[in-house]
Amino acid sequence: MLQAEVSSTQELLKTAQDELYEQRSVTSDPEKRMEEKESCSSLKETSQQTFKEELQEVLSRVSSLSEERDQLQEALEGMRVEKRQLGEELEDRIRMMSAVQEKLSQQEQWSRHQQERDAELKHEVQHLEEQLQTQTKQQAR
Repeated sequence: MLQAEVSSTQELLKTAQDELYEQRSVTSDPEKRMEEKESCSSLKETSQQTFKEELQEVLSRVSSLSEERDQLQEALEGMRVEKRQLGEELEDRIRMMSAVQEKLSQQEQWSRHQQERDAELKHEVQHLEEQLQTQTKQQAR
């Protein structure tokens, strides 16, 4: 009989332990789930924050690159204007050089003509002096 009571008590103890284990499992699972949810939520928030920070960095870089591109485009446009102005200035100088060369050529031609005319006049003066000398000699005789 004592043995039956011990056996019965052991069974009750075993049943109580099983129930306690089940209650702990039931309690434990929601706690674990809650912990997992919190962990996932925390991880999700961290990921979102990291994503937001990275997105901000990318947007900032894009903005910076856009500003840099705009500045480069302005500089390029300025260079194009300057190139056009320099081209026009070069064309003006080339025209001026051509006009100066033409004028110089005309002056050289006129100078050659004057030298030829001077030579002719000298020759004519010499001829006239010779004639005058000859006439003076003839009259003196």
